[in-house]
Amino acid sequence: MNETEEEIAEIRACYASQIRMLDEYVGRLLDIMDQEEMWDNTAIIMSTDHGFLLGEHGWWGKSRMPYYEEMSHIPLMICHPGYKNSAGRRSQALTQTIDLMPTILDIFGIKAGKHVTGQSLLSLMNADTASFEDRIVAFGLFAGPIGVTDGRYVMLHYPPDVLGEGLFEYTLMPQHMVRPFAPKELATAKLVKPFGFTDGIPLLRMDARRDAARPPNLGGSFMEQGFRLYDLKSDPEQRTPIRNQAVEARLYQGLRDYMETHEAPGEAYVWHGL
Repeated sequence: MNETEEEIAEIRACYASQIRMLDEYVGRLLDIMDQEEMWDNTAIIMSTDHGFLLGEHGWWGKSRMPYYEEMSHIPLMICHPGYKNSAGRRSQALTQTIDLMPTILDIFGIKAGKHVTGQSLLSLMNADTASFEDRIVAFGLFAGPIGVTDGRYVMLHYPPDVLGEGLFEYTLMPQHMVRPFAPKELATAKLVKPFGFTDGIPLLRMDARRDAARPPNLGGSFMEQGFRLYDLKSDPEQRTPIRNQAVEARLYQGLRDYMETHEAPGEAYVWHGL
């Protein structure tokens, strides 16, 4: 971050104006809820996909830098007509975006499928101290570091060589975010055995090339690489990394369990040095 104090203030002010606009439109939605008397039969879930750095830790934006709390600790608000007694209550439970789908299904009385790894959050709505006991979750970007947390400690694990070869992409629809897979990618395709969650359907496996048309993470743009462990209780702003052998061992075991639950392929363990 090389901007002047005046430039920083202007960027943050522009961001604040966007948040104010969002508040305005959310307010209009809530007004409609009032006008149409929808509070007795309508649930609302508000969240987002990631946060954003506005100069914190010396960075702008997302993804390239370590996954600080400003990016990974995202908002989540749930309003449900069946839990009016819980209005305004905060929960300290550790949740993830993957919990939203089974929560929505639960709202409609539908049981999530056998391969769903998220958990319905409705069980957290009533109890003051309810949590998912001993839960450890992981987060990150393809071909980048992995973040691991139990809600108090956050560990950032970097692969031995972020530019190393050996990762694959699995798909039945060879399409990147911005354009289809290129012929040089498709030339490496092999039909491989299915994952459990594909219900017996085999997949195309292709080399994950650094020059693929995805965001430039695999191209080596991750910066400030290196292991980090933070205690959010004593250091909520993540200013001072620590080392704690017992905590690290527990989080690494949680990471392995998490990867196994989500059927991470064997090469992912090797590439990450696990």
